[in-house]
Amino acid sequence: MKLCLGTAQFGMDYGVCGGRKPTLPDVISMLDYATQNGIDAIDTAVAYGDAEAVVGEFLRLRTLPRDKLFVVSKFSSKIFGADNQRDFDSVLIAQVEESLKRLHLDYLDAYICHDSSAVCNERIACAMRRIVDLGLTRHVGFSIYESDEALSCLANTKLDFIQAPFSVFDQRMSRDGVLSRCAQKNVDVHCRSVFVQGLALMEPNEVPEYLKGFRPYISSFRELCSECGVSPRSMAMAFVKNHAEISHLVFGVDNMEQLRGNISSFNESVPTDVIDEAARLFFNIPSALVMPNKWRSGK
Repeated sequence: MKLCLGTAQFGMDYGVCGGRKPTLPDVISMLDYATQNGIDAIDTAVAYGDAEAVVGEFLRLRTLPRDKLFVVSKFSSKIFGADNQRDFDSVLIAQVEESLKRLHLDYLDAYICHDSSAVCNERIACAMRRIVDLGLTRHVGFSIYESDEALSCLANTKLDFIQAPFSVFDQRMSRDGVLSRCAQKNVDVHCRSVFVQGLALMEPNEVPEYLKGFRPYISSFRELCSECGVSPRSMAMAFVKNHAEISHLVFGVDNMEQLRGNISSFNESVPTDVIDEAARLFFNIPSALVMPNKWRSGK
């Protein structure tokens, strides 16, 4: 498994703690440090404010060969509108070409749909395969939230990439057999929300009131980390790293200190029995607590 630097924070204010968007020079410094220190993948999206353009400034000046980077971007299914008579191929080709222009690239390594609600739309899947055939991207798939959405992706032979939430607090993709199925079908898996938008790194009293139900889990997590002499950051990353079906762990940062800390934590070893205990303790947390798209909704 390798690290993938997420860029939501680079294009907009993001996260539970209200992280602030860093300056362009700081972003370029972080991207340069990341790619010079073992990170070979960058994840961005049209929806992340001006993140594509910001990342594009770095890629325009990049100090390593293009084939050493794995660049992922995402589009919204809303670009196709409600008119079913539209030419989905031409719409998606235009969209990916705009992303490539902003990113200063000739092709993407993966271009995925940001809307899991469209996972069963065969016309979108066909358009995605078309941009692969044209050489505009090498892989296509979906950013999903639920296990059944992931399984729908796996049932479609046109798709070969999934980005999914996965963490010590959100084990659904393993529990429901998604990861094992991805390995069987040779589908590339990138996982996100490893820190659950920063919750895994908070003290219990720092957890927002609307997520107070998460506080007992945070307390138990920090107790386990303390007993084992492992930092919460290292524990969270080691849990995901223990799943060989996942090719990349996607994480975001606001500053250079966080970036260095994440790289260091990722490289730390955590005993397997400790990871197994964490898996047992947090095996079945309610999805409303671990899925940001359900926060505040009460669903």
